[in-house]
Amino acid sequence: MKKVLMRSKYLIILNQFKCRKCLLEDGNVVLQKKYVYCKSCFVPMVTHKFRATLGKSKLVNRGERVLVCVSGSQSSVSLLHMVWTGLQQSTYKRLTFDPVVLYIDESVLHNYPQDQDNKIKELFEKYGFTYHIVKFAAAVYSDNCLSEETYDDQYNDKLKNIFNNLSDLTLKEDMLIKLRKYAITKLAGLLNCTRIMTAENEHKLSIRLLSNVALGRGSQISLDIGLAVNNKNGDKTSLVTIRPMRNLSAKEISYYALFNNLDDFMHSNFLTATNEDESIQKTTERFINDLQVDFPSTVSTIFRTGEKISEKTSAIAYCLLCQGIMDINMSPSSAMEATKYSKYVSLMGIKALELSLKDVKSEEKKNCNDCKCKKQDLKEEIIESLCYACTHIIQNLYDSSRQVLNMEWGIKENRVAVIALFKCNKTPLEIFNLLKLLKITKKFVYRTIKRFNEFNTIDDKPRSGRPREIRTNAAVKAVAQRIRRNPLRKQKIMAREMKIPPRTMSRIIKEDLGLGAYRRSTGQRLTDALRQIRTTRAKKLLKRYAKNGHRQILFTDEKIFTVEEKFNRQNDRVYAHNSREAAENIQRVERGHHPASVMVWWGVSYEGVTQLHFCEQGVKTRAVNYQNDILEKVVKPLSDTLFVGKNWTFQQDSAPAHKAKTTQRWLEVNLPEFIAAQDWPSGSPDLNPLDYRLWNILEEKACSKPHRNIESLKADLVKSAASIPLEVVRAVIDEWPDRLKKCINANGGHFE
Repeated sequence: MKKVLMRSKYLIILNQFKCRKCLLEDGNVVLQKKYVYCKSCFVPMVTHKFRATLGKSKLVNRGERVLVCVSGSQSSVSLLHMVWTGLQQSTYKRLTFDPVVLYIDESVLHNYPQDQDNKIKELFEKYGFTYHIVKFAAAVYSDNCLSEETYDDQYNDKLKNIFNNLSDLTLKEDMLIKLRKYAITKLAGLLNCTRIMTAENEHKLSIRLLSNVALGRGSQISLDIGLAVNNKNGDKTSLVTIRPMRNLSAKEISYYALFNNLDDFMHSNFLTATNEDESIQKTTERFINDLQVDFPSTVSTIFRTGEKISEKTSAIAYCLLCQGIMDINMSPSSAMEATKYSKYVSLMGIKALELSLKDVKSEEKKNCNDCKCKKQDLKEEIIESLCYACTHIIQNLYDSSRQVLNMEWGIKENRVAVIALFKCNKTPLEIFNLLKLLKITKKFVYRTIKRFNEFNTIDDKPRSGRPREIRTNAAVKAVAQRIRRNPLRKQKIMAREMKIPPRTMSRIIKEDLGLGAYRRSTGQRLTDALRQIRTTRAKKLLKRYAKNGHRQILFTDEKIFTVEEKFNRQNDRVYAHNSREAAENIQRVERGHHPASVMVWWGVSYEGVTQLHFCEQGVKTRAVNYQNDILEKVVKPLSDTLFVGKNWTFQQDSAPAHKAKTTQRWLEVNLPEFIAAQDWPSGSPDLNPLDYRLWNILEEKACSKPHRNIESLKADLVKSAASIPLEVVRAVIDEWPDRLKKCINANGGHFE
């Protein structure tokens, strides 16, 4: 009993590394600790999630023009590939809309490689889509950006001026997102597109959700993460933004790009290469990523919670800048009203404390009736038409435009100012009050003075540990790009070419990229004609033997066995101190020229297995021999032994002796039913239970050691065939319908 429990526990551990979908192949992808997939199941699964999201509520109609936005990121390149794959399908699931690809060049704000535009063009031309590459500044300011070949520098200067006047990194990134959305919406109208398709994934939307809540855009959650965001009028002809990648995680998209050899392009923003405490978006991203490491469901939990709390409210007012829903009719206890009240208290002093917020507003209007500050009234009117987050953007632009000095002022300068005032006999509290405009804290003042008193310096303490010089983020990304371009690269050669130590290269591949080395699979050569035949016949067989009809089939096949020991160079290992000891103390696996062999015929079914039939040596398997020795003596009596009183079907492959006319006529006369030669997929060992599983099981049992002669081999084969449990045979046969489906989904190609 104890041995049985230990064995079952061992099998459970092994099953953890098997694909959770097919339960057969080793896992290539680990999404979470318990979600392991093989490559064959993973790619269709990701594609299905994309198609299922896109198919909800029939968001896109047949022939509709859809603007597919590509930024060059891994997610957008994967979106483009999925759309292209969907348009290539010949089945009823084929996508039927008309895609127009758009790439907005933001090189005016970020330093992109000079040849990136050419690479983007090559990618779009490879897929054969209608595409447009538009400069960002022209898309924002020009109404003829699609027809202009050269762009005026004044557009670039205007755009740069906006971001140069924004001192806050959080507001810079927020402004970039809003202008990008405005440009895409504008171009969709110029291109007569009624749908916009973007590539935000679950991870990116979760970060945006929390960041926008922190920025004061809580009322816009449905616009931030919604599957389909409609225009204000809400009719069917209005512009709709669709996010078909919203249910895919960043990890799923990365593996999809890796398996399909998709190269992404540089896609920078203002947060690239910045510290986590410099912006709300970066802080939120680091917070979510750190939680995701220990709690793998963090991103999905945030995303699903956001879906629950987002309500489809009828919008009453829209923000003038971002076109988002504004918070109106708020209670006096809301955070927005509290912020406004604090502002009025700062402006009016103690008098404001004696009034309510409504009284303060009326008091301001009363005091302002006699003056003619129309500019101030206009500014306040604009501010009232903005949401809370956009108010900060406008206020930051206004404050920056009033700055006279453009000084480079950092933490070291703050410390110098603190120590200068300290030497003038100012107390820490007085120093804090004097330097409030520098946005420093009391803690910063006390710590700076303490460091100066102890070490007589304002410089940072020496950092402990050596900084990374080789295993940097840039090196990891370079290795990932090389592997993506050519997964057959040798690790040692790549380490020598990139001048990275072999041990470090191994850690980059295994720990940073999460990749493993797997053996390449072999398979039969499949031409286009053979693929078509396999697809057509697999569909017929799947329809013919539906509802467990495959359990009535007797699957047969032949295989040649030799007297030599079965040997797997990759997995057959021995324990020894060195290779010499292993060679001397452990018997070698010997190989000879033309070892003695025998051809074995075997049949398996859900009811049981037939006896092994050994073909005579030196006698070729012709149609006459096949009929007399196997069909007449072994197969025909099965109606009275294995299948007593039951209907059954005989199956054989497309060997010349099997598809001979005389053989086909014999089968028609003597057997109740059989799969004709023109109905079985040619060249398909991956569809025969004997080929894809049972022959290997039999060979491992019977050929685990060398045999002295043919008779010894035959005896072990018979003994091993009888020892295979019927449950194993039935499980292998039950895989057959799923394999037919995989063959159909692969359009007759390899699927394992």
